[in-house]
Amino acid sequence: MVMPSPPDDLTTRLAAAALEQSMTGQVVYDRELRVRVWNGWMVKVSGISCAAALNRRLDEIFPTLRGSYLLSVLEQVVSQGRSFLLSSMLHRELFPFYLPLSRERKELMRQQVCALPLDQGEEGMFGMVQIVDVTQAARREGAMHEAEQKLRTLIDNMPDVVLFKDGEGRWIEANHAAQEVFAVTPGMYRGRSDADIALKNPHLDYLLKRFQESDQVAWESGKPHRSDEILLDQDGRERVFDTIKAPIFQPDGSRRGLVIIGRDVTDRKQAERDLALAKQVFEHSAESIIVTDRNNCIVSVNPAFAHTTGYSAEEVIGKKPSVLRSGAHDNDFYAAMWSAILGKGNWSGEIIDRRKDGSTYPKWLSISAVRGADGEIENFIALFSDISERKAVEQRIRYLAEHDFLTGLPNRVLLTDRVSQAIAFARRNRTRLALMFLDLDRFKSINDTLGHNIGDELLRVITQRLLTHVRASDTVSRLGGDEFVLLLLEVNDEGDVAHLARNILDALIEPVRVGEHELNVSGSIGIAMYPEHGQDIDTLMKCADTAMYQAKAAGRNAHAFFSAEMDVAARGRHAMEGALRHALTRREFILHYQPQADVAVGGVVALEALLRWNRPGFGLVPPDDFIPVAEESGLIVPITEWILDEVCRQLRQWREGGMVHVPVAINLSPVQFRREGLYEIAMEKVKQYGLLPSDIEFEITENVLMLNTETVMRTLDRLRAAGFHLIIDDFGTGYSSLSYLKRFPVVKLKIDRSFVRDVSDDPDDAAIAGAIIGMARSLKLGVVAEGVEKSEQLDFLRQEQCKSMQGYLLSRPLPADELERALKAGLSLPGLGQAQD
Repeated sequence: MVMPSPPDDLTTRLAAAALEQSMTGQVVYDRELRVRVWNGWMVKVSGISCAAALNRRLDEIFPTLRGSYLLSVLEQVVSQGRSFLLSSMLHRELFPFYLPLSRERKELMRQQVCALPLDQGEEGMFGMVQIVDVTQAARREGAMHEAEQKLRTLIDNMPDVVLFKDGEGRWIEANHAAQEVFAVTPGMYRGRSDADIALKNPHLDYLLKRFQESDQVAWESGKPHRSDEILLDQDGRERVFDTIKAPIFQPDGSRRGLVIIGRDVTDRKQAERDLALAKQVFEHSAESIIVTDRNNCIVSVNPAFAHTTGYSAEEVIGKKPSVLRSGAHDNDFYAAMWSAILGKGNWSGEIIDRRKDGSTYPKWLSISAVRGADGEIENFIALFSDISERKAVEQRIRYLAEHDFLTGLPNRVLLTDRVSQAIAFARRNRTRLALMFLDLDRFKSINDTLGHNIGDELLRVITQRLLTHVRASDTVSRLGGDEFVLLLLEVNDEGDVAHLARNILDALIEPVRVGEHELNVSGSIGIAMYPEHGQDIDTLMKCADTAMYQAKAAGRNAHAFFSAEMDVAARGRHAMEGALRHALTRREFILHYQPQADVAVGGVVALEALLRWNRPGFGLVPPDDFIPVAEESGLIVPITEWILDEVCRQLRQWREGGMVHVPVAINLSPVQFRREGLYEIAMEKVKQYGLLPSDIEFEITENVLMLNTETVMRTLDRLRAAGFHLIIDDFGTGYSSLSYLKRFPVVKLKIDRSFVRDVSDDPDDAAIAGAIIGMARSLKLGVVAEGVEKSEQLDFLRQEQCKSMQGYLLSRPLPADELERALKAGLSLPGLGQAQD
């Protein structure tokens, strides 16, 4: 081992000078704890001179060391050769080498005790105490710590997300905002990667993947990278963060860390979208928009404004909206408008304004005041739209709502209003007025026979005739169909009204030429007077309607004034209608059956079911009294369905008892054919009771054939094709042409009783009856004579080879049980030439 050369005197002197001038305390002691070195710093700090300290034991210099932990440490240093760092930060007043005179100072000291082994010399091991004043360093360190705490507090309380990652992408620190956004705690994120955190928070998986992508962009670019990051929070709401990622590199270029700062801009982005949408709405709105300042000067208009008004934006910006005024409204109107705007904050209403070309137009205008945070008005916003077309449509709709589309006459709505006004005027001025209810006779036959186009043209002609007979102050109204109402104002007496009614009826009977057709109609007029017959519209209408029915009953082409007796009759019809509505459910209807016989051999060949109404308190009501009421009210339809069901039930019962094996005829009203479903009901009933369609015959009048509609034809064809027999009842009394017999699928005719009654006495009736029988035979149709009551009539029918007959000579209509007894007794016609009364 090479020994170093001993130091020369200069080296020794330099080392001693350096030790003396050291900024740390240096004490060297031997095994007996006697001081061998005591430098200037110790002299300065302790106040003990070098001469007073050298060769003295430390516990003699500082008696407080005796028995202390420090003394044991000093002894171990020289005895065992160990070193100790006794204290890293000690206040001077606690340091045993300090003198009491300097305890008021608060410097911080660091004390280190170490062994000094020597290779030569007789002393062997020495100990050294090194004391360093670290007050300034501690102060700097404390200041840095305080600054760090302030920065930490600032970052933690920032509303923005602040996140630190190391060069490997592991999370180091995250402020409170970041912890809340990512739903993590320090224990969950420190030292973990995005993937680790996503495992514990699956809803962050998508976001953290996006974070990794933008992290990579920042690292690759080497400079701060800004982007929008989208996060779906735990409630499923989308949140947008404006994020800046700044990379930090080591001096050698390796990654040191990544600073991430994100600001929640969800509301701002939404506001931007709302603003962009508002701009789009403003630009593309079909409504015209004006924005003015607080002084009501125009600052902006949208394209629709230019389209509506003809003014460009440049022409109106800076001006007041009054440039659009038309002069249609006075100052009071605008004063009230601005009072509402300033008071309530808004106003809306219809206004007439003027375009650039001078034309005026109606518009719907809405004005709102916009106030700032201080509550003061900053702007006014006006929205308006041209409602010219809407007004025209409204007027058209109102016209259509108040007028008949076919004739242009006022309808029930407008008539009601005019009658109400007329009554109010008549009441104030003590005048009279008349209400005429006009119904055309036989119009339905023309309409159904020749078609609706012919019927419509006829109504237009009738309308013009009515208008030529009334004053301009009077009203002619069409309620629908062939019903008209005339309102006559300030009439003098009933004579004037009767004269007008007569003139109208005379005008109606004049033939009407429509195309190739010459049409003849008449009318029936009912008249009610105010105030005699009623003092409100409902009463007057009811009275006029009642009088009209009386005029029809009197033979048509007539007029009638309302009377109390008519009211009694009308009430009777109304009561009957009400009773009819309950007759079915109360089982008040019954059927009688009248047999038909073969004229040649006398045997029964068919039955006709005839409806009877056993009305409580009235007994059996004649069919002629209630059937018209049932037809007018539509009740005939459910009644006919009941008849069909009852006939099928009764016929089935007879068949099972071995009684009746002939078909049963049922009368059908024309009303039945105005509704769908007759065929379906008939088929359902025969199937229900196990019958055949040929077991049922349907008797229809010529009025049904005159309907000649697609519905009627389809129903008749389907019934005949299914096997039902169709018979024309009361043949010869209608208005139909004989050509109908070839067009409709009928199998039999019934000669009306009016022709049969006098065949033995009246050559004309005999000729008509004979002609019908001959014609039916030629067309291979069956024929039945009705109303046969005398043997002379039967003789005539046999002579003319009529197929069948029906009448009291054979039997009156009988209830089912009586008919059974008659059939069991051998019911039949008397022999040829024999009479039976």
